Amino acid sequence: MVFPALAIALLITGCVKQEAQGEQTTFLFETWTCWVGVATGLLMVLIGLALEKKILLKMLLVPGGLIIALLSPNTLFQYVKVDSDQLEVFARSWWTSGKQTVHFSQLNEIRRVTEKQDGFLESLTPARSYLCILKVGGSEKIVRGRLVEKAEDLILEKAIAKGVLISGEWTDLDESSPP
Repeated sequence: MVFPALAIALLITGCVKQEAQGEQTTFLFETWTCWVGVATGLLMVLIGLALEKKILLKMLLVPGGLIIALLSPNTLFQYVKVDSDQLEVFARSWWTSGKQTVHFSQLNEIRRVTEKQDGFLESLTPARSYLCILKVGGSEKIVRGRLVEKAEDLILEKAIAKGVLISGEWTDLDESSPP
């Protein structure tokens, strides 16, 4: 019962639209993905309530409620904006505030980083991110989520045009790789 919900969640993550307005390009999830997520969560809750076995009830009610309350609304608020001067990312949860803005003119380098994640589900795929090395020292980490991945070619093109060095390659981690 949970597997159809996971399949729908995986489908939703691939539905990214690209909108160009002047020099700025915005990447965001299709609006309908939120409603598919809400409908899936609601269906799980309703099926869970209809079942008499308590273990199945908990297996459907909790994930269904989480999908409705936490995961689905995220698709409405997350975005990546790219123009010739900067990259702006809001890829956090809907209940948090804040965004990451990186100005290409302030960067020395964008480094591709692959890290091993802790936990069972996280260990199935490596965590990929961009480490943006600032000219004044320090760095800013941009997680390579679905929206950043879709915007990747444009981000790198604009960064290279501003003279930013791009380094590193994505790697697949195996058990023999150091953490």
